[in-house]
Amino acid sequence: MLLAQPGRTLTQTWQQAVDLIDEAELRQRFKRLQQKALRSLLDEGISEADIGIEQSLDMRYCGQAYSLNITESDVRQAEIKFHALHKQLYGHDLRQPVEIVTLQVVAQAEIRRPSLPLYRVLQPAEPQARVKVLGVGAKVAVYQRNQLALGQVCRGPAILLEDVSTIWVAAGWQAEVDKYANLLLQRTVFISPEIS
Repeated sequence: MLLAQPGRTLTQTWQQAVDLIDEAELRQRFKRLQQKALRSLLDEGISEADIGIEQSLDMRYCGQAYSLNITESDVRQAEIKFHALHKQLYGHDLRQPVEIVTLQVVAQAEIRRPSLPLYRVLQPAEPQARVKVLGVGAKVAVYQRNQLALGQVCRGPAILLEDVSTIWVAAGWQAEVDKYANLLLQRTVFISPEIS
């Protein structure tokens, strides 16, 4: 997973009515989750400067089964956002007590994505041979993959050779070389009249 962003999501169940929340305890619980998430990413060799932290609360009306995630660590602001989101999603808000169900901390590391070199072969390749293939009436074109040009399309049936594999492009399919030298195989409506 060369391009996957390293991250951690930590949650802690903490069911409390918003009116009874001890703000200092809430901050302390968030701080412990944040430190644990941060320590885990630092242990992987990720720089603290590259790590972003987001805190959120799962909230619901007291007694309800479902909660909404609110990206906010200040409980009063979170309650206001909860009512607004509930109204947006369900068309109404209720004038009843709200409770916190879960605390959540997401630590996400920014990674520097490598730039891939662009494929530079511009001269379209000619088949290096034509060979008989069982079940195909006419001889089949054989190409060296590393000689195919950017944007070159090989319509099946064709054989593409490379150091580690042989690629069969069946009749009704085509292989096209993209700007990173990937082969994009697609089904086509073109079928060679040479196939018996």
